[in-house]
Amino acid sequence: MNLTRDNTAIVLDSTSDFPEAHDVHPNMRVVPLYVLFGDESLKDGVEIEPAAFYERLATAPTLPTTRQPTPQDFADCYQQLAGEGYERIWSLHVSAKLSGTYQSAELTGGDRVRVVDTETASLADAMLALAVQRRLTTGTTDEAVEKLIERFKETAGVVFTVGTLEYLQKGGRIGKGQALAGSLLNVKPILTIEDGLVEP
Repeated sequence: MNLTRDNTAIVLDSTSDFPEAHDVHPNMRVVPLYVLFGDESLKDGVEIEPAAFYERLATAPTLPTTRQPTPQDFADCYQQLAGEGYERIWSLHVSAKLSGTYQSAELTGGDRVRVVDTETASLADAMLALAVQRRLTTGTTDEAVEKLIERFKETAGVVFTVGTLEYLQKGGRIGKGQALAGSLLNVKPILTIEDGLVEP
């Protein structure tokens, strides 16, 4: 099967930080995770935008948590795309070691859908989607996309830091002493994703 933008869709989750994906590329969709402030559940990027999230985070008595999309969320997305005539769907998701999102997507895939654990997160997922999209522009195959994804996993790297140590400390990832020392010295950890996990 020759895969093109007309017959192939790409599905991401909201951890890809690419909320405008569908506006820019009609064959792309983003399935939101849920942000939980106590008992309140909000769809990431739909019912709460990043600016509003960080505003609430600053005053929240406890740290918010996230929950992966449900299998039904993915089933609805895939069914909508099938109804629009897409014969193949590549569903690219945040590392399965960081979230249950991949597992939810995999439960409802079916023959039309290829669900991928990207083994990374954030902008790297969006970059992979754009790489697949470039292939679709000229026409490609499932085999070529699989090879592209494997090459991406082997060669792509993500390096990032945080603006404050406060939430790492509140979330139990570092101790109070480390947070205090880091703040006094204005030291921020440089983090990466290795083998699907966040590592210093």
